[in-house]
Amino acid sequence: MFDLFTKTGRWSQIIDRKFLSGFSDRSRIYRYCEFTYGVERSFDKFSYVDRRHYYSIVQIDLGRQMPHLFFDSHHTSGKQTSHLITPNQEDKLEYGFERYFSMYFPEHYRIDARSIISPEVMEKLLEAKDYDIEIYGNNLFLYSRLVKLADIPGFVARGLAIRQSIIDHSQYYRDTRHPDSLSNRKAIAEIGAKLVARAPFPWLMTTAGIGFLLIGVMLTTKFIQSLDQGSQSSLENIFYSLSMVVMGGWFTIYRLREWHEKNSSSRELARSNQQYAQGKQKK
Repeated sequence: MFDLFTKTGRWSQIIDRKFLSGFSDRSRIYRYCEFTYGVERSFDKFSYVDRRHYYSIVQIDLGRQMPHLFFDSHHTSGKQTSHLITPNQEDKLEYGFERYFSMYFPEHYRIDARSIISPEVMEKLLEAKDYDIEIYGNNLFLYSRLVKLADIPGFVARGLAIRQSIIDHSQYYRDTRHPDSLSNRKAIAEIGAKLVARAPFPWLMTTAGIGFLLIGVMLTTKFIQSLDQGSQSSLENIFYSLSMVVMGGWFTIYRLREWHEKNSSSRELARSNQQYAQGKQKK
């Protein structure tokens, strides 16, 4: 699951995602792969590839569904997902764990997370503090900048150690929020299956659009006043300034609409969280 991991800055987008190579063990418990994507920056119709990222990823089967937990390592790029996840989901664990990771748990799953991430699991996570770590669905993911060939076995081994520790300490875990939790102990409710993500607000592009619009309005007003004074060139100037108003307005609306659409699924999940909280209060 690369939704959080491959999101970019406030005015760029992911392009050309592809897997370079990979392998898995015979039992299909884990899969190692190398993944790359480009970051495209754009302004209006002009775009260019700003940079390309390369990552090593190991995906490990946990054998059951789990709440969505994300550990953003401070040893990689710092809090690189802080603007992509709603802040009310950030939490802290004991033993100074926050010195190494920023942790994100679903809003109503903080007690659940502590029952899964026991001190023994935390110990294994700290051994992999150089990687971003994610538990999503029935998989554990470790993300790293491209790992050297000689270091791949150690990268995979740390993931397998975390897996075993999680399995040992979650075998009796049951999500009672799920309607079928009695008959299906491994099921996870919708509000815990995925963190609420947020698309970063396009401040730069929106500000540029509004600025263009305001400059156009100011120039149009000035040229209309010149027209009243008998200036011959004012009509042409008014046309150009009104074009600036239209372009600035269109660009601002386009960027805001794009941001709104990206956040639509997150709003639905946030609404489910709110309904769950309201139902809990009534009980």
